[in-house]
Amino acid sequence: MAETRPRDPLAGVLLGGRYRLLDVIGHGGTGRVYRAVQEPIGREVAVKLLHPDLDPDGEHDFQARFLREAALAGRVQHPNVVTVHDYGRTEDGACYIVMEYLRGRTLRDLLRAGPLPLPRALAIFESILLGLRAAHRAGLVHRDVKPSNLIIVPTDDGGETVKLFDFGLVKGDDEATITHSGVFMGTPQYVSPEQARGEAADGRSDLYSAGVILYRMVTGVLPYTADTPIAIALKHARDPLPAMAERAPQVPVDPAVEAYVRRLMAKRPDDRFRDADGALDALGRLLAELRIDEVSATMIARRRRAPEDAPSLSSLHGVAPVTGDLGPGPGSPGLDPSGTDPSGAPPGSDSVTVSWTPGRDRRRLAG
Repeated sequence: MAETRPRDPLAGVLLGGRYRLLDVIGHGGTGRVYRAVQEPIGREVAVKLLHPDLDPDGEHDFQARFLREAALAGRVQHPNVVTVHDYGRTEDGACYIVMEYLRGRTLRDLLRAGPLPLPRALAIFESILLGLRAAHRAGLVHRDVKPSNLIIVPTDDGGETVKLFDFGLVKGDDEATITHSGVFMGTPQYVSPEQARGEAADGRSDLYSAGVILYRMVTGVLPYTADTPIAIALKHARDPLPAMAERAPQVPVDPAVEAYVRRLMAKRPDDRFRDADGALDALGRLLAELRIDEVSATMIARRRRAPEDAPSLSSLHGVAPVTGDLGPGPGSPGLDPSGTDPSGAPPGSDSVTVSWTPGRDRRRLAG
């Protein structure tokens, strides 16, 4: 007899007088994400609802920051950023945010098969930079840029577009980064050195994380691996960036591409590009040097999907705000029978948030 999931107690509830919650599509440490319908217009949306008992010692400050950051995120209108429709607080004090509901697959799903062709990798990366530029201009720092926070959505003309989502609305909403009470939470595989040390993050921190994504897109592997999440964070903070030929000797990478990634992933923020515009300008020069003149955000939106890239039935119900807390297990698509991710990361670990105390490990983090 098939096992049935218990019905969520909030299923069917009308939130804020407008949003009818249908079912849970994701959850994390700070709340749940629901598929919902906006009444009376019938628009399908995704609603992220914070746990009402979150951070009891500083709950009002936490919620105030959530609402302030949600207001900023709502001002970002860009093709490469998931749209925030609404936000608010219920009568019983629970905060929520309403976003567009997207059907597609995450970049994390796509990368399970290994490296991408260079033109496609650079096209996706350009879209990431464009989304980050729009967010940074609105005063937002993502703080947790990673493949599971990028969704590739099929378009009506058979192409695809890339959208960035799950900004650090509370400096740590579901998967995003949060620093409070001396504890850092984030995704070690993509964390910048300064975030690993518990220092302030800015737009250049997002560029570092984006650089890790590009490293993985062109090689199929992560730059740093270790037995524990803390050990990975330590490597980001202090270890030299491994050469791509060292991590993926079977994948030829143009030296100009590797040099570009090294600039993005410089240990010191001042040694990286000054902002997303600088990274985009350098990307344009790189494309000219490589004589790849077809790569652009417009091209990726219009390109025809290859049959193997078509979204599966299982991915069609996925939506942008789903968290990575439920990582794939052995036997999942893209994993070998032992459950090993082609990137070298333990299954699901590259989308799971962990926490550590930088102050306790300050000497090790400093190198």
